[in-house]
Amino acid sequence: MKFAKKLTATIAVCASVTFAGAGVSSAKVFHGHWIGGRIEEAYHRLGGWQTFGDATTDERVAKNNGRFQVFAKDASIYWHAGVDNGIAHQVGGRIRNKWGDLGWEGAALGYPITDELKTPDGKGRFNHFQGGSIYWSPETDAHQVWGGIRDKWAQQGWETGELGYPTTDELLTPEKTGRYNHFQGGSIYWSQASGGHSISWPHSGFLGKLGMGA
Repeated sequence: MKFAKKLTATIAVCASVTFAGAGVSSAKVFHGHWIGGRIEEAYHRLGGWQTFGDATTDERVAKNNGRFQVFAKDASIYWHAGVDNGIAHQVGGRIRNKWGDLGWEGAALGYPITDELKTPDGKGRFNHFQGGSIYWSPETDAHQVWGGIRDKWAQQGWETGELGYPTTDELLTPEKTGRYNHFQGGSIYWSQASGGHSISWPHSGFLGKLGMGA
């Protein structure tokens, strides 16, 4: 009897150690792998198994002691205690692929601060991140926008304005004096000296005044 009690206690301690700090200590959901904590909250909030399918990984450690889990229906959920009041957010599809190409949460975009959302024009999808945004539409694919260029684009109505969706990521100008994104209806150029300026198609000689090439 004493041996049985000791064995039971040992198993309980091992289970506690296994889940300590992993966010799954009180997990009630098992779809392929245990899903718990704030990731479990996001999983249920966004539709559960119908949206995500089975988990294809255990909960894993992300940058700066965050957490993430990958799911079968081309999506992941990321969480960090210091980001968006500790709310976990989903990233999926082509937006997740682009984010991955740019270095995931360890690069300049950082962690997601929204789930993937439908754009106001109803044609595309986007996630906002700590350091910028990724926008996707069927015509343009997924592209990153941030900093002064994103600020200028926002002032002009985001994707509902005359520029439409981004068609490139932010790029360095040939003269290396600034940055730019091309959009469906024009471009936004930015430099430290001049800030952000938008040019609708067709381009004018305005770029020369900014000291930038097209």
